[in-house]
Amino acid sequence: MSIDPKLIDTGVKIFGLSVVAKVFEGPIGTLNDIWGFCVGDKMKLLREKHIEDYSAKIATKVQSIPLEKIQEPKLSIIGPALEASKFYIEEEEIRELFANLISKSMNSVYNDSIPHSFVEIIKQLSPYDALLFKEFHLNNAFVELVLENEKRHRWFYTGDCYITPSFKDHSKNSISIVNLEKQGLIKIFYDTYLIDDSFYSIYDSLYSSYNTPPFGREDDLSLKLVMKKHSFELTSLGKKFKEICCE
Repeated sequence: MSIDPKLIDTGVKIFGLSVVAKVFEGPIGTLNDIWGFCVGDKMKLLREKHIEDYSAKIATKVQSIPLEKIQEPKLSIIGPALEASKFYIEEEEIRELFANLISKSMNSVYNDSIPHSFVEIIKQLSPYDALLFKEFHLNNAFVELVLENEKRHRWFYTGDCYITPSFKDHSKNSISIVNLEKQGLIKIFYDTYLIDDSFYSIYDSLYSSYNTPPFGREDDLSLKLVMKKHSFELTSLGKKFKEICCE
């Protein structure tokens, strides 16, 4: 790709913030125009520091794109992204997702590889969902604690449990996992578990904390608590979402 020196302007600004001379005036002008169109009275009522942080974050990310990879952003992506992001301006984790999406849309490396659904997916995530999702690997271990009697009849005791050293509230994590699966970012496998048993060692203390018979079923004193091992993984959409919006 050849670079026309006339397209390079040392005075180019993104949202009023000066950036170095490695961006095209056209793409930045488009971004600024759409930003101005989306910013209305509702945005102005929000805290100024959040707006400044969001603007600076996008400017910094765009500025880091190599000159030869800058491209005109697609209106179908940055238009809805900027419009939607004004309602999440006070949520840092969601601002980060939108900032990454917007900046990647101006990088030719990701040309035609950014699903339009990402804007809607971000809108459906809570800040906690976003933080938890960033922790996920390609394969992840989770468990269910169930009550089982001598006839192998089972009753759910805790439902899905997923914990990490940073996210220890399995009830809260379970809600996020349901939502992340609903958005198509992860796939849960109840009939598959990870071969490496060390992935499940983090659940030993959780199991011990619940394993205090009797379990409230006086009609069946043979009940024991069993930990059922499962797994989940990022879908193809989830991998792309992490690449575009989380990195």
